[in-house]
Amino acid sequence: MAGVYPFQGASRQIYVFHRSTRENFAADPVPQGGLYVFARNDGAMPVVVFAGDAASLSKEALACEPWGSASREYRANLFYFRVNTDAASRKRELEDLIAKHQPLLNKDRRGVG
Repeated sequence: MAGVYPFQGASRQIYVFHRSTRENFAADPVPQGGLYVFARNDGAMPVVVFAGDAASLSKEALACEPWGSASREYRANLFYFRVNTDAASRKRELEDLIAKHQPLLNKDRRGVG
């Protein structure tokens, strides 16, 4: 793993995410559920391009289509994840992050929550 980053939600709650590369994440899988963020480095703070949740981070996070779009169209080169096995809690955290960061690839879910 390559460190942690504290993403803040619209509620001002801080969510600590682990930073990883696609290669390291695939080599050291995380089978639990959780949240994940695709971002690009734009200086001091990563810019969230997509935020999602998964029942199994290993099976779903990097296999999803938004990674391709995020990296190709929006120069996303950073991957973050946060383990949270409670589906209801994950949904609340995800909506809080989307409301704050307004990720371009989550435009269908902005303002929900």
